Amino acid sequence: MKKSFVRHCGFYSLLSMMVILGSACSKNSNTIILGSDPDISNPGKPDYTEALVQFRANVESSGFTKSVSVYPANKYATVFAYGANANSLATPLNRIIYKSQQAGDLTPAIDNRQMYLPNGNYNLFAVSTLSSQNINPTFTNGKSSSTLSNGVDYLWWGENNTSIAASKVTVPITFSHSCTQIVFKINSGNGIAIDKMIKATITPSSTTNASMSLNNGVITPATTLSTPTAMGVNSLVAQYIMLPLNYTGNLTATFSLFINLEPVSRNYSVNVPVPEQGYEAGKSYLYSAVINGNEIVFNPVSIIDWIPVDETGVPLYPNQIN
Repeated sequence: MKKSFVRHCGFYSLLSMMVILGSACSKNSNTIILGSDPDISNPGKPDYTEALVQFRANVESSGFTKSVSVYPANKYATVFAYGANANSLATPLNRIIYKSQQAGDLTPAIDNRQMYLPNGNYNLFAVSTLSSQNINPTFTNGKSSSTLSNGVDYLWWGENNTSIAASKVTVPITFSHSCTQIVFKINSGNGIAIDKMIKATITPSSTTNASMSLNNGVITPATTLSTPTAMGVNSLVAQYIMLPLNYTGNLTATFSLFINLEPVSRNYSVNVPVPEQGYEAGKSYLYSAVINGNEIVFNPVSIIDWIPVDETGVPLYPNQIN
């Protein structure tokens, strides 16, 4: 009986040790639990095979000179990653929302959620509205999910077959402008001294069904006009960012100016000739105008570097215009 009792005790002791060891193995396992984001197949939970992918951003100023400026601080951007051989843009492998804590550097905006990707080749895309609020467009099957708006500086970047071949990679982004910009510089004519421009409006592109393609950043040009909209005004410069426009005819612009110390402002309404090729994405069009008595005379339109604006649409650097 004594031997039998000892045998049974040995059996239960062995069983207890197996349970303890099993628990320890389970606790230290390398199981990775994926997130619940329905639009992402791999939300970026790292394991030892994945690389940390970081981004540094610039913004293209002109479609001709390819000059760039540093992506400003306190702005949101969204970066998408797809496999290089992906057949569609329906579901990204990863999508991260960033905010620039300092100029150029993009840092995760939500729960410090970084982008991790296994070593390999990827098609990467990024969009931004240069806003301090997270109002970047969202996409369904590679098309923006809601109608785009005028007055918004939509930015896009894309690079196909990007190689990720290290444990940590920094990818440079150079955003391009997907919209177009119209700028008016008002000058004094003979016998005229302009004291101040207090308001300016323009009839911009229609926004009906306006959308962006994530694959190339293209916004299909509008073919009709919308209703008069206020432009941003800084000193004697007025500007407006709008969707690309393919339109034969004129826009209508109005300017309210104080002139010659008169107590009441003068209002000028003018037809603005649209360039033959329309208003193209990424280009900033300058109309230099002269006030002569009760009329405005336009010089031929020219192309200039993109003028940065604040979040209300007011030009930040009108002195760039000669």
